[in-house]
Amino acid sequence: MVRKRRGISRRAFLTRLIVVLIFSFLALSLLRSWKAYKKGEVREEQPILPKEEQPIPPQVAIIIDDLGHSLNLVESLFEMDYPLTLSILPGLRYSVRLAEEMKEAGFRGYSASSPGTGGSQ
Repeated sequence: MVRKRRGISRRAFLTRLIVVLIFSFLALSLLRSWKAYKKGEVREEQPILPKEEQPIPPQVAIIIDDLGHSLNLVESLFEMDYPLTLSILPGLRYSVRLAEEMKEAGFRGYSASSPGTGGSQ
């Protein structure tokens, strides 16, 4: 003869207990906040950033990719008055010369490479 279990399963009981505890906690928190509000003990919102600190303005990075085929475009890029990052494809006709000129001109650059092999600065 098989005995029948009475009542709810252990899992259902634990689930209901957890739900009741969560709602009790929320109710107590709301009640505490409401009492503080009624007494006039509401805290003022704290600013996220101190007034003396200014947020950093948005910045844009300009990256010119896959250089090394020609020097025509590069000379005009060197004359620009913007911070640029230049990417050189290795093994092309002007790659080494271009890297040397970039270093002399003070440009940031890196060597582009095939996908999966990673570049180096």
